[in-house]
Amino acid sequence: YAINNNLPTVKPTKPPTRIPTVSYPPVKEDNPAKRFCGLDWSDVTENCLTATPCPQGFAQGVCPWNMNCIAETPCADEDHLDWLRDKQANYGSGNGGGEQGGLLRTNGP
Repeated sequence: YAINNNLPTVKPTKPPTRIPTVSYPPVKEDNPAKRFCGLDWSDVTENCLTATPCPQGFAQGVCPWNMNCIAETPCADEDHLDWLRDKQANYGSGNGGGEQGGLLRTNGP
């Protein structure tokens, strides 16, 4: 016990936990094949090629630290995956794929 003005204080409380103890219910009533881990929906949709699936609908024990299980992503859509592959290939070739921040990049006026 600590001493405060030479008087004992009440028993100290437990120190705070490092990881939140709140447990969210699993996602339901959607397509389990479209559930992937990410910080938010935008993060998942930009990183579908490397995103971890979370078909059970919860992040704990499945998703990398600090990520959520995001539902209804386009990560199971082959058209979206092809678009990401093309974007990645163009970026890797040094021409940036002609896109930056979702806008078409042009040279000149």
